[in-house]
Amino acid sequence: DNYVNTSTYKLQLGSNEAQTVTPTNGVFSVSANGTYKLTVTNVCGSSSSTSNISVGLTQNQVTISAISGLENICSGSSENYSITAIDDVTYNWSIDSDKFTLGDNGTNSIQVTATGTADATATLTVTATKSGCPTPQTKSINLIAPITSVTLKHVKDANGTAYEDPELANLTYCVGDEVWFELNYVGSKFIPENNVGFKWTTYPGNNLIGPYNGNKYKFTITGSGTIGISLRNEANVDLEGNPTWVESNLLEFKTHPEPTAPYISIDPASGVLCEGYKATITVTNPSTDCAYKLVEEGSKAVFTDYESGDLKYSVGSVAKYYVAAQHKACRANEYTSNQVEINQIISTSASISIEPATPATTPWEPVTITVNPEEGYVYELSYTDNNLANVDGVIIKQNGDSYTYYIPRPNSWGTGNSNSRTTIGYGIKATLKVEGEATQCQMSETTATITLKDEDNEECN
Repeated sequence: DNYVNTSTYKLQLGSNEAQTVTPTNGVFSVSANGTYKLTVTNVCGSSSSTSNISVGLTQNQVTISAISGLENICSGSSENYSITAIDDVTYNWSIDSDKFTLGDNGTNSIQVTATGTADATATLTVTATKSGCPTPQTKSINLIAPITSVTLKHVKDANGTAYEDPELANLTYCVGDEVWFELNYVGSKFIPENNVGFKWTTYPGNNLIGPYNGNKYKFTITGSGTIGISLRNEANVDLEGNPTWVESNLLEFKTHPEPTAPYISIDPASGVLCEGYKATITVTNPSTDCAYKLVEEGSKAVFTDYESGDLKYSVGSVAKYYVAAQHKACRANEYTSNQVEINQIISTSASISIEPATPATTPWEPVTITVNPEEGYVYELSYTDNNLANVDGVIIKQNGDSYTYYIPRPNSWGTGNSNSRTTIGYGIKATLKVEGEATQCQMSETTATITLKDEDNEECN
């Protein structure tokens, strides 16, 4: 009585230490049996205490079981929840979400209906009261909304970066490109385990990787095609309870056409080239979609974009050659042509090596001259003096890589005394002879002359 809110109140149970308490509207609540004493101290420090007060509590709280029933309820469906019945107990059920409704209340069981159309989580509570003492029990339940729509969208990366221009989302790709897309849907979470509720309708098959950041996926382009997905969850069923699927839109993926391997030809086709000349390698029907490079075996080259006109290369070294092509937009793959070759370059400047260069002989002794030839040349013996017209003949032999000229003695060394005799000279002439298709080689001719001398190493006169 006479509660003053400026006073301090201490409540002591038995011999325990007194505890400061705050009454509610002058009423003090206790929770244990025993003898209590209340001490009141006013603002002036004056105190007074009550006599001992004995308190005896009646134990009427009950122990109740856990709530049984499913954790998930599909939208539009109802489920029953219950606890074990107890005598002399009243029951009250409640739920903290307007996405669910409750059936008839007041017993140890209740029917819960999911009326919402989107994901929701709620706490279902039952309170069992006996002799004025309530005991609550709770259970969390989830509303499962059926999937109603599924959308796939091209994105740039795992972060879902959108294309600035929506039309750029429908790009043409190269084989081997990684492509990202974002999966969005309306409804509760689909069932991912073992692909149940998650199936791809077409391309790309099994090279899909994800999810990244929740709903981003990527796959590697292997060719043109489309991709789509179908989803479902527990709420996606027909009237007979059979699973139903919700299909997404289809995304189209186009790929650049892969180049065909180029075909090349070489002129001259024989692969024989004259010194100082170039051969021409021509690419048949080059494509403006491609870049090309000429590769000499064992070396490196750089691709150059082809725009128009003939595609020709000029080469002048003995080597094997091929041309590689790649699509201008798809630089990862190369496509190589057939191989052509320059296998020989013919020298067009000859030199003659004659042995012996100055043979010593007498007018009556035959002379043998050996020429070391150069490839592609033919050799013949010529005379530098008309007095040799009466020489009986020249015998020419070819032994391996050399030519041998046998000069018999002249029938006459001329007439008159020694001061009037004519010098005897022999010339070897080499002329380039080109066979086959290397007709562009310019003919070349060179000569070397020797003079016979007598045994005194003097010119024969």
